Amino acid sequence: MKKLIVGLLASFLIASGLVAFTGSPSTAACPYTGCIATNSNISGPGAVRQNTAPTFKISVTPRAGNARVRGSVKITVARKGGGFKNTRTTSYTGSRKSVKGPRLRKTGRYTVTMVFTPARNSVYRASKDSYSLKVVKRRR
Repeated sequence: MKKLIVGLLASFLIASGLVAFTGSPSTAACPYTGCIATNSNISGPGAVRQNTAPTFKISVTPRAGNARVRGSVKITVARKGGGFKNTRTTSYTGSRKSVKGPRLRKTGRYTVTMVFTPARNSVYRASKDSYSLKVVKRRR
C-alpha cells in the first residue's frame, strides 16, 4: 500500500511539472576513466649521421590540472618508403624522460611516432605525437 501511494505521488508531481527528469548526463567533474585529454610531446635531433642511435625526449601532460600522468609510451621509428621499422615500449611515470632509439643504418627520412597509453582505470586519455628525422651520409 505504501508503494502504491508513493508511486501515485511521484507520478502526480512529474505530471504537474514540479519534479523534472532529464535524460542528459551531468556536467560534474569527470570521475570516469578516459575523460581528461593529454598532450604528448616527442623531440629529438632533426638530423643524425648514418649508423648512430638518436636520443628522444618524451613528455606527457594533462590538458587540465597538474597531476602526474602514468602509463606506457610506445615509440616507433619507421623509414619513409619502407625497409625499416623499430618499436620500443617504455613505462612513463609523469616526468620528462630520455629514450635511446635504434641505430639507423640507411640514409633517408624517418618518421618517429610516440603513442601514450594511460595506466589501467586512469582518468586520462591516450594521445600521440610524431616528427620527421633525417639520416645523412657518414663522413669518412
